[in-house]
Amino acid sequence: MSRRRHKHLCEYICCEQCSNSVAADGTYTCNRKTIIENYMPTEEYFWCDGEMFIRREYEK
Repeated sequence: MSRRRHKHLCEYICCEQCSNSVAADGTYTCNRKTIIENYMPTEEYFWCDGEMFIRREYEK
């Protein structure tokens, strides 16, 4: 078994990890589009196909 089994996990992108999305009470918005409502994805989820994705930086 290879030690690099999980090599590509850090390359996974989604709306929750993007710094362009803003969360408030179970609703995520991105560029005035509701992408998650009541903690469930809407039809506009991942509408940019990752072209506008900027990884959210967390403070350590």
